[in-house]
Order: sequence, then structure tokens, then C-alpha cells
Amino acid sequence: MTGLLVLFCVNTWAQPFAVTTRTTIENNNWYPLPARDMKAAAADTALAELSNGGYFRFLPGGAPAGHSAGSLVLDISLIGPAETAKLTITLQVPDRPTYVSSASISVRGMDYQGIYNAFEHIGTVSAKRLNTKLAALLETKEPARHTTRTDPNAGKSDPTAEADDPRVKAAYERAQRLKHEQRFEEAKVVFEQVAAASGPGTKKWVTLARDELRYGLPVFEAKQWLIKMGSPGNDPATLRRTQRNAENLFRQILAENTDSLQRTQEAQRYLDELVITRGAIGNALRASSLSRATNLRIFLLQYYAEYGECPGRRAMEDIMKEARVAFEILGYERSGDQANLKVRDRETQYILNIKCNARGIQVSLN
Repeated sequence: MTGLLVLFCVNTWAQPFAVTTRTTIENNNWYPLPARDMKAAAADTALAELSNGGYFRFLPGGAPAGHSAGSLVLDISLIGPAETAKLTITLQVPDRPTYVSSASISVRGMDYQGIYNAFEHIGTVSAKRLNTKLAALLETKEPARHTTRTDPNAGKSDPTAEADDPRVKAAYERAQRLKHEQRFEEAKVVFEQVAAASGPGTKKWVTLARDELRYGLPVFEAKQWLIKMGSPGNDPATLRRTQRNAENLFRQILAENTDSLQRTQEAQRYLDELVITRGAIGNALRASSLSRATNLRIFLLQYYAEYGECPGRRAMEDIMKEARVAFEILGYERSGDQANLKVRDRETQYILNIKCNARGIQVSLN
């Protein structure tokens, strides 16, 4: 048997890779974010994720005298006309092969916070992809088989050489099961193992596994986040997180499958639907915040009717507790008979302005 295991070795690297790090930016005069923010969002996030994998020991001051070290280069590439960002991580270690991983994402039409989150996404994904490549190589414990003289087929041509390699096929099917069980990180490792296979009967499975890594697996995961958006009892923070995760994956698919019109159209369609869904959810959350603010307004009207003035800050905090609204005071100003209050709704994260004076209580979204 050749193929799946022939490229994989037992983990002989007991120690983490000692590496220096360097970050570069190729932007062609396009700055979707300040350079320091791009490095913080993409490179720092990637380094944190790589550290979690346990395969690296970073040397911020360089290699000690007399010791060699590997290098980890993080290159942020920006393509202005396509509004695409890409992070490529290149690992070079003495006496070892060079390992490269990358992730791309479309940032077209995004605001500052959305772009920052997108850069964090490619930092996380590219780092996970490198960790996954290393896991695929280092965590396979069974060595490859070798033909021996006692093998009755030694020296003979294999009439089934073009048939599927059964072990590569089994590994691919196992990766698919892991995907369907939503064990995505485990599925990536096995798909990487299949993608690195070689020999008779592996070509089809290598092609399929590589396609899963850039399309099949991300689109399946993105659709799972869409399903979770509709789960009952989701709080606003969970809704925002699931929306962001789904959007980032579809934007990643959009950037990494530009050779397929059908795939880019599908990804764009889901992104369009997310925009509509986000708008609908946003309207519902704003209405929820205003409803709670209306309840608070009733308590403030009662206070003014009883005391003939707007409450001070301490009294305002007591009133909010009594009204049972999860508002956080961001600012309070008092000028004569008028009080201006700025609060954040902890449930929706929306900010509201509340004005109190002799003409009544006015509430508005910031």
C-alpha cells in the first residue's frame, strides 16, 4: 500500500519549533485599516492561535548565540480593486520542509468594525490551517508499510494500481463523518492528511479533500451558523456572534473561490440574505430597547410628579433597579431643571438618550 501514510511520519519533533516572527504588509496604497490595526487584528490574532496549538516557541529577542531557529513570516496582502485581504503564514525550520498556510476574505462594503473582525478571522483561520497541517503530519502514529521479500506480489505489476486506495478513501469518508458531526477541527486534520497523500488510487481523494478544505467544509460550517441564528432563546450577543461567524465564512469562500462563478454567486447570495436578516433583527432589537426605555420613562414621570424635579444620578440608578431594566449609565449631565442621561442597554448593546425636563421625558436611540 502506498498513499495516505507514506508521507506521514511518527512525531519525532518532541519539542516545539523555536521561531522568530516577522510581519509584513503589501498594500499597494490601499489602507482599509491603519497598519497597526491590521497587524493587531490579523498577525497578533494568528500568533495567539498558533501559540494555542502548542507547536511553537516564539523568540521575540532572536535566537540565542550558537543556536539556530526557524522563522515564521506573516504577510498581509491587500488587493484594493477586489477589496480582499489575505494573510499568508510561512514557516521555515532548519532541515525541515517549508510550510505555508493562508486565508483570504472579502471586505467589500464593510465598516471599520466589520473589517477589523474580518482581519481577525483570517488571522484565526490561517493559523488554524498551519496548526492543522502540522497536526496532520505529526499526529499520525502508524508508519507507512513497506514491501518485503516475503510479499508474494513483490516485483509484480499491480493490476489494481488505478483502483481507489482503500485507506485513503476510508480516511476521506471519516473526515466527512466528522464534518457532519460538526467536529470541524478534527475533520480539517483528516482532510489535510488525505490532501497530502500520494500514490496509485489517491488522485481523486486528494482533489476532493483539497476542495473540502477551501469550499465544502467552510460552506457547511457557515450554514450551521445560519441554523444556530434561528435557535430559540438566542440572546442578542449570541445572535450577533452567529451572524458574524457566518458572514466571515461566506466572505472567506467568496475570496478563495474566485475561479468558480457558481460558488461566488452562492456566497454572495447568502451574504445578501444576511444583510436583510441583520436589518430585520436590528429593527426587533431596537424596538425591544425602546420598549424597556418606555417602562423606565413611566417610573421617571412618577418621580417628577412626586418631587417636581428630575432625579439625580444616584436616584436614577435606584429607579432603573426598581424598573428592572438592564441599563448601564454612560453619562449624566444636569443643567438647571434639565437632566440628560445616556445609557447602554446591556441586552441589545444599543445606546439611548433620555432627556428629562418640565416638558416631560423624551427617549431616543443614539
